[in-house]
Amino acid sequence: MECPWCPTEAEPRGLHRHLVEVHPEVVALVTQGSQARYELACPICGERLHRAVKPFGAGAAFLAEHREQVLLVAFDVLVHHLLVMHGDGEGRAVGNS
Repeated sequence: MECPWCPTEAEPRGLHRHLVEVHPEVVALVTQGSQARYELACPICGERLHRAVKPFGAGAAFLAEHREQVLLVAFDVLVHHLLVMHGDGEGRAVGNS
């Protein structure tokens, strides 16, 4: 797979780790009241990917403590989206070209 933000190529698991380590800024960690969620947009089609962070009631303190785990989940959703929506039919995601 090709990283949609830079020329790095890796298999899905490697790309997943690359995204967490190099591009964490593309994931917004948002708290609203006592609920937290992550948000990011697919850089290819712009689809907004977002989910509530569990457990329910997880707020800013939870996000600070578990930031890397939340990023892992967010980028897992993105990698899956890239494969399914922008893949070439053979398990490879098309990059940002």
